[in-house]
Formats: sequence, C-alpha cells, structure tokens
Amino acid sequence: MSGSKMTIKPKPKPTDLFCEICLIEVNVLEPGYKTYFCNPCSRKLWRDEVLTFDEMTKTKFERAKHKSQ
Repeated sequence: MSGSKMTIKPKPKPTDLFCEICLIEVNVLEPGYKTYFCNPCSRKLWRDEVLTFDEMTKTKFERAKHKSQ
C-alpha cells in the first residue's frame, strides 16, 4: 500500500433529540445556534421544534392511541 490512505467519514453523534413531525432522531447542524437537521423530513429544525426522548415516547403513544380510536 504505497501512499494511499483510507479516509473514514465521521458519523454524526447521537443527539437524543427527535423530530416533532416524524419522531426520528435528528443530527446537529450548528451546536452554538442549537439548530438540527432531520434527514427523513429534509428540514432544518430549531431547538423548540425537537423533542427529548421522553417527549418523543409520549407523543408516539398518543399518536398510536389516537389512531386506534
């Protein structure tokens, strides 16, 4: 292997924050500005538009309960 180096792209760190629309984990865009990106929705989100794990779990159960009625 002469001179060829393999570059590894860093994986985004888990945020434990979730999109309020699709409930999928978001990636950090700019930590200082608290902006996030949701890949499935292709949307830029602010901190008030994302949910914590507990909020996401509660929302998921509420949506499932509402669907079954």
